[in-house]
Amino acid sequence: GQCDARVLPDSQRSIQKQISHETTLAEDTGTRTFLRTLLSRLLESAVRDLRHQQLTCGGLTVKLRYTDFSTVTRSCRIERTVGDREMYPIAQRLFEQLFTKRMKIRLIGVKLEQLQTGGVTPSLWTPLEPESVRKLPEIIEQIRERFGTRSILRARSVLPIAPSHRPARPSTKKKPPLKPPQNPNLPDLS
Repeated sequence: GQCDARVLPDSQRSIQKQISHETTLAEDTGTRTFLRTLLSRLLESAVRDLRHQQLTCGGLTVKLRYTDFSTVTRSCRIERTVGDREMYPIAQRLFEQLFTKRMKIRLIGVKLEQLQTGGVTPSLWTPLEPESVRKLPEIIEQIRERFGTRSILRARSVLPIAPSHRPARPSTKKKPPLKPPQNPNLPDLS
């Protein structure tokens, strides 16, 4: 079809200023491992949006809201990237700086800022990385597009199993060693 809209170069297009993802918890919690897992999931979602829009990010913010409704944030500039693998340690450090009150959390969020179009300047060491490591984000994205966003997650993004849903611990009683089944057609070599 035809369109009367003007074609603008990337330099003149309006670029989204930020991408943020946050979640209000169904139940307030103070469990660090659970909160770190949510932080990882939120960061993965934000980075997925970043890649879909073909943008790079140069800033990262983590946000917490406590049960008393006080909200705190921490931000930092980061080396321009599109990878949650590089961003997560920074997000975790910001989270640890924020989570100082002896109070439960009701909301956690992450924001990617200083967005730009274009690619990331590769590190001098990038060519030395195995090809499988360099292509991993692309492969993960293909799997998610085909089977859904939760079809493949980083280990740090998998929610821990609640104690009521954990399998029972194995018994500490000694069991007799397993013996292979006897076949009447074969001679006994024992």
